[in-house]
Amino acid sequence: VFLTLCAFTPRAHADVSEAEDLLRSGRLSIALETLREHIDDAPEDIAAHELLIDILINIGQADMAAQTYGQRVLSDPGVADSWYLMGRAILDPRESARAYNEATRLQANHARAWMGLGSISRADGNLAGAEHAFGIALSHDTSLTEAWIGLWTVQLQRGATDTAQETIARAVENTPHSTEAWLAWSTMDRENSITILQQAIATNPSDVDLHIALARTAFTEENMAVAATIYPAATQLAPEDNALRIEGALVVDIAANKLDWT
Repeated sequence: VFLTLCAFTPRAHADVSEAEDLLRSGRLSIALETLREHIDDAPEDIAAHELLIDILINIGQADMAAQTYGQRVLSDPGVADSWYLMGRAILDPRESARAYNEATRLQANHARAWMGLGSISRADGNLAGAEHAFGIALSHDTSLTEAWIGLWTVQLQRGATDTAQETIARAVENTPHSTEAWLAWSTMDRENSITILQQAIATNPSDVDLHIALARTAFTEENMAVAATIYPAATQLAPEDNALRIEGALVVDIAANKLDWT
């Protein structure tokens, strides 16, 4: 059951990546319609359900998310995915953990359920338990960016900086199209952040967030040669970002020696 939260515009060939792009550009109603169409066409796509749950929670429709996926459990109580999705939709951590545990009971290698248990343990301050759960999740599915970021965060929290550095490098290797992984790696290695973000854009040439990150990093580090090159591309990808456009014009003028940067 999916609510019509806004006035939707029909779209064809919907998929999760398109919905994510629409969300980044602020077009929530069209993103929700795109996602709903994709789920109708591919109800087995767990990533699409995850995104829908996250959106519903973030726009204040957590009760609807819990009701929708609670009904799915009633319809399919023997399916691990159903319990996992209900666990993600429930805000109460104890009930959420119960659902995740039921998913792992039904399917011991359910990577996403282990990922959910890792998130709950981290929120409870149980860093050892969180690292263990995220590790199990990744042993079953190395494509889960959320699990990589969770593991990396836990390792940073416990002061294991070198291990965290290795983890985020492995995250990028295993999820090269993850914006979050690349951004996390660039924050871990400040000396090489520009090079890392350039590599990220080479792999993901239409990723607006990576372009913006590189533009602002280059500007902050006073690397005007890189900044003047990347800002136009970033503003083209995010034409609605007025602040970015103003920054870009400033950088271009500085690079052309029209303004005194000192």
